[in-house]
Amino acid sequence: MEEESQISPQPKKKFRKLKRAFFILMSLFIIVIITGVVLANVYEKEIKQYAIDEINSHLKAKIKINEDNISFSFFKKFPKASLNFADLLIEDENQKDTIVFAENFSLEFGLGSLFSGNYEVNEVGIDDAVFNLKVDEKGNENYIFWKESTNKDTTENDLGFKLNEVNFNDVALNYENIKLGSQANVYLNETSFSGDFSSDSSILTIDSDLLINQISSDSNVYFANKPSKLMVERSKFTTSEIVLDNGKVTIGEMTLDFNSFFDLKKKTSKINA
Repeated sequence: MEEESQISPQPKKKFRKLKRAFFILMSLFIIVIITGVVLANVYEKEIKQYAIDEINSHLKAKIKINEDNISFSFFKKFPKASLNFADLLIEDENQKDTIVFAENFSLEFGLGSLFSGNYEVNEVGIDDAVFNLKVDEKGNENYIFWKESTNKDTTENDLGFKLNEVNFNDVALNYENIKLGSQANVYLNETSFSGDFSSDSSILTIDSDLLINQISSDSNVYFANKPSKLMVERSKFTTSEIVLDNGKVTIGEMTLDFNSFFDLKKKTSKINA
């Protein structure tokens, strides 16, 4: 007598569990998307105005941007929310020359800050940009356009900067010192500054992949068309000094370890290599 074949119910049970888990995940995914879209619409106008007002309050020169070129998103930099500025322009105080033009400038902050009403920006990104930095014949810099803050506490602001990372991608940096007769043209492929930006004694790490198009002084060209890398373990930037410790720079096939100090008030520098 032939034994009757029996079909195990286990595969069907497993399939039903997988199917249920799939529908639960899809439902959660759809809920997240809908929630993100709704909240973005609710907060976008409010955050746009806060951001423009707060940034302009720190600048000597005003940001020029069409409000239609500002967008708010929960997904572009997920799991962080982001405010993105397209075609951002900063001109000098006399409105004659462009200091910064960026195709994209983004501010990133935690989702939790949205519900508290205090938007704490902890990451900044600048992409596809041009910086034109200049020192005139009298030694005046056009790039000191950020006002010194008299209030160190940003907890009462609607939008405050508590940065731990700044990233530059595809940025052309042009520097001209008319007083000293020196020039530099550098292209930053990828450059990041990381650390705690919240105090004047902040210690930052620098990691940069760049191309030196040209560095020259008077008629002497020191570097031209040289791929380069820069790494600095400890750096400090204040209105009075720049300190770079445990640095390493590679220019072409040349590598150099260095420590440097720049006194911005006395216009002196010290470099140990």
